[in-house]
Amino acid sequence: MTYQRAKNWKELREQVEIIDENLLNVEKYAFGQLRSDLDNATEGVALFRKDQFAHTTEVLMLKARLDVVLARVFNQIEMPLQMVRDNVTSLQKRVLNLERAR
Repeated sequence: MTYQRAKNWKELREQVEIIDENLLNVEKYAFGQLRSDLDNATEGVALFRKDQFAHTTEVLMLKARLDVVLARVFNQIEMPLQMVRDNVTSLQKRVLNLERAR
């Protein structure tokens, strides 16, 4: 929109009022857009936090299950290893006794 130079104060005042109205409309539109963008961002953050909570909970549950499996595997391996250690210790004692008996 182009404006011609005002010929008198009345025309100048009218042009200023029109410019003020247009600026007000632009401000209303800009604030409306900002509000909409803010609402969308807030909603996005809420969804992200909800997903993050769900994923954190799932990770913690998987960690707990993994700890149980690791404990079970450790117990299954530890018992035979202890038996092997005991057998080696027993064999070492026998070998030592045989060497002494020579």
